[in-house]
Amino acid sequence: PAVRFSNGGTTGITYSTQHGVYTKIGRQVICRGEITLTSKGSDTGYFAITGFPYNEGNYGGNLAIGGSSQGWYYNMANWEKWFTLDMFSNDDVAIWRGGNTGNSNNDRNNSDVTDTTNLAFVVHYFTDE
Repeated sequence: PAVRFSNGGTTGITYSTQHGVYTKIGRQVICRGEITLTSKGSDTGYFAITGFPYNEGNYGGNLAIGGSSQGWYYNMANWEKWFTLDMFSNDDVAIWRGGNTGNSNNDRNNSDVTDTTNLAFVVHYFTDE
C-alpha cells in the first residue's frame, strides 16, 4: 500500500513501514496493510491509500461494494470519530470520518496526517476481475 493526496500527489512521501497482503476468493478481495510515514510530503487534498491489487466491481447505484476496518491509527489530527475507507473506481481508498452532527462526513486530508502517521487497516471488496 501507498499514500497519495487528492491532487494525485506523492511528492516527498516516505515510509518506515509499508506492508500489505491480500487474498482473493472468487470476486471477493480481502486486503490487510500497515503504513507508517516518515514524511507526509507536500501535496494537499484528501488522504487516500492506494495500491490495492484489483479495481472495485462496477455495480452501479448506491450498492455497498466493500467495507473496511482499522486496527489502529496513531499521530493523526482530528480523528475524534470513527472513520471508514471509501473505495473508488480505481485502486484508491479515501479515508473519511463521521461528522460531529447529523449525517455529515468529512474527508481526511493532508492537515490531518503527520510526518509520523501510522495506520493499520483491513479492506474487503468485490471486483469484476
